Amino acid sequence: MNKAKQLIQKKGLTQGHLLDSTGLSLPTIQHIMTADDWPQPKTYIGTIVAIAKAIGVSPEYLISENNH
Repeated sequence: MNKAKQLIQKKGLTQGHLLDSTGLSLPTIQHIMTADDWPQPKTYIGTIVAIAKAIGVSPEYLISENNH
């Protein structure tokens, strides 16, 4: 399950907003928006932290198996 993608869509955030607020590359943002299993164990922690901050959740929330 890709919690980041769900929250990004729920909040109506655009890829442009994510690019501006995270400093991540467009290919990274596109991967997050298309992958069903993001983040993966090999995902750079800085990427997880940047996305979490941009969508207003903790990094722990994004990597936890729990949906709450």
